Amino acid sequence: MLSIILILDSPAPGNFSRRAHSRAIVLGNFVYIDGGEVSQFVDGGFMPDNQPSHGMNSTLSIDISKSWTASTVEIRAIPRNGPIMLNSEAIWLDTTCNGYYIYGGETSYNQNSTGFQQKEMIWKFTADGQGGGTWFLEEEALSSGPNMIKSRQYTTNSAYASTPNGIGFSIGGHQSRFTDPAIKAGNPRWQTPGMVSYDMRTKEWENHTSIGMLAPNQSLENGRAIHVPGFGPNDDGLVFVLGGAAKAAGEIPPGTAPGPLISFTTVNFFDPVNKTWYSQATTGEAPKGRIGHCVVGAQSPEGSFEIFVYGGASVSYDTAFDDLYVLSLPGFHWFRAEDNRSDSQRASGTCVVVGKRQMLTIGGVDYGKGDIKYWKDQDPLPQGLGIFDMTAMSWVRNGSYNADAETYQAPQVVRNWYRSQNGSTVEWSSGEVEEMFLFTYANVSFATDEPTSNTTNNKTGLIVGCSVAGGGSMVVLALICAAVLLYRRRRRSREKAKLSSSWNGQQNEGFAAQAEKLKPKEWPLQTPATEAYNNRYLPPAELPGGNNHCWELPSPEVGQHTAPSPETKPPRAEPGA
Repeated sequence: MLSIILILDSPAPGNFSRRAHSRAIVLGNFVYIDGGEVSQFVDGGFMPDNQPSHGMNSTLSIDISKSWTASTVEIRAIPRNGPIMLNSEAIWLDTTCNGYYIYGGETSYNQNSTGFQQKEMIWKFTADGQGGGTWFLEEEALSSGPNMIKSRQYTTNSAYASTPNGIGFSIGGHQSRFTDPAIKAGNPRWQTPGMVSYDMRTKEWENHTSIGMLAPNQSLENGRAIHVPGFGPNDDGLVFVLGGAAKAAGEIPPGTAPGPLISFTTVNFFDPVNKTWYSQATTGEAPKGRIGHCVVGAQSPEGSFEIFVYGGASVSYDTAFDDLYVLSLPGFHWFRAEDNRSDSQRASGTCVVVGKRQMLTIGGVDYGKGDIKYWKDQDPLPQGLGIFDMTAMSWVRNGSYNADAETYQAPQVVRNWYRSQNGSTVEWSSGEVEEMFLFTYANVSFATDEPTSNTTNNKTGLIVGCSVAGGGSMVVLALICAAVLLYRRRRRSREKAKLSSSWNGQQNEGFAAQAEKLKPKEWPLQTPATEAYNNRYLPPAELPGGNNHCWELPSPEVGQHTAPSPETKPPRAEPGA
């Protein structure tokens, strides 16, 4: 008789082994975890299967309104009731800040991709303000115009980000039989060049056939992207693309050598409004090239913006990393965190900013353990959750999340660097890039030796550009925020013009020579030796947000599904993001 074995999307801490290929996003007081696979102990051992992991049939949530430790925090499972089990999809924050869209991804292990692609529809999750929510299909607008997509094809392992104005980007990635049922078993993968964008307001898709960081015949694979506010020629910030591999676009037959890794010594970014790409050389200790890493960002009260890069893998997926690096803007200088965890090499995990100054890492596997074995290698982090203090630049050893932590301040090494530098030390790649960052550089000031203490216990931060308000206060808050933003925009324009005039009067001759000397250069690639907008923190807003006051009763079957029969298809030849 065939026995039924019950497996859980959120197993008990003692039964948890590994989680990977998931995505995460912060909505109000909750972190939502979407997609991916999980391995666990069942009756003292692993599943009697040739693949010990299984796809998640639930959306998970973690309450960040109160403090907890990784070993005891409750992870709630919400019925998926919508999209099939997916790995490595793109996730875009809705402009209302109480929901998100998913795009692309590949089917989780042992899942059929039939019906995966929903024509003229996109899946959206809407939170209820209580750690739950619902899935539904949202209709898209009819495509029109020269760049509108007529026939959309889903990809996985793309770099993705979304902006406050409601534009979601998916850059590169690949297609296979796991992303499209029309691609039969045995057929090769297809590397997708360029990027696609989705306007959440107009519901229109747009195709961008090339990206400035790569040659026209190349595709970005398994890189990472993040929206950075406060810089750029427009008011929508910039999108930075970090890491990944440059692969030949088109058909990738089995056995093809992996493409070269993209170096972190020069970073690439684009204006999300006009889609213009830029580059800028960095200084400091940059990370090695990698794929499958995770990135988050935080803005200091003094005006700098730090991007944190953690983990990742080699291009051939035979080594995982445990190091963490910080890129500070506008200085374009790298710093390496000295506090590393030698027992926690991981890639294909995800991370988000929680509270005011902590980064939460979720899952990841150590590819160095070998194929399939990395699923059976029990994670040294309870439930796969890690906590990193971004201000102290150190890991919280007991995995404690502090909901009452002080406001984020730039790390001490960053503060020291800015106090000892000035704008003339940055060799700008072009006059355009200099103009985008020099204004902020001139106004970044770290006057004290130590990060200032914030004794105000204000738990409401300006997360991803807006707050989730309830009832009729939403309209009032929107009007007030619009007035504040307009005032700040006009003030910045006046100050920028004043600074530009002063700078040109003092440095006109030197600037012209420097701009001519430092013209844009080709993107450097790092050859291997044998990877939101939503993932960022901004200082607390003046206006607190409220909460939605709706909820749903969880089903008793939430987060449970039965194991498949022993007759399963073989594991994939290549790992996901």
